[in-house]
Amino acid sequence: MIKKIKKILFEPDIFFSKLKEDGVKKSAIYYLILSLFTTILLVVLSLVAFNQRWNIGLMQYKDVVEISIGMIFVLGVLIYILGFAFSFVGAYLLHLWLKLWGANVEYFKTYQLCAYSRTPNFLLGWIPFIGLLASVYRLVLLIMGTERIHKLPHKKAIYAYVIPLILWLLVMIILVSVVYSLYGQI
Repeated sequence: MIKKIKKILFEPDIFFSKLKEDGVKKSAIYYLILSLFTTILLVVLSLVAFNQRWNIGLMQYKDVVEISIGMIFVLGVLIYILGFAFSFVGAYLLHLWLKLWGANVEYFKTYQLCAYSRTPNFLLGWIPFIGLLASVYRLVLLIMGTERIHKLPHKKAIYAYVIPLILWLLVMIILVSVVYSLYGQI
């Protein structure tokens, strides 16, 4: 697992070029393990933040604290399960999108691309600011992997990810502008 992480982070071109056709199983297990790592970190950080917020008068609000701590654990489990389930849905949507760009490989290859490209987010995404850099590196991994796995030319692979990103940013800017114009300052 550590060797695979190192290859993905430091030699992604080689990793994606030599990706084996082992179906979804190994990449799904990889996804489950790394997302568990991230989920545990987020639950622990949430508990620490919650404890800091309610540190004063903790005994007065014992029932509220116990329920809230329980909810943090329940939310962590839900996020873990739903994140894994949606990894398949997200990979399928990406698979359909890449087909529009001329990709012609099986779904499991797209799932592998999605699962392995999440590595920087799983390892570093929980750290403020560095999480943003991890997301940028994930985009780089997606582009490199798309070139190798889906055999798309470099420019097409870039456009396949940058165009939706630009459209999403434009929609967010429009939504913020509309909300601001309707309600004043945010």
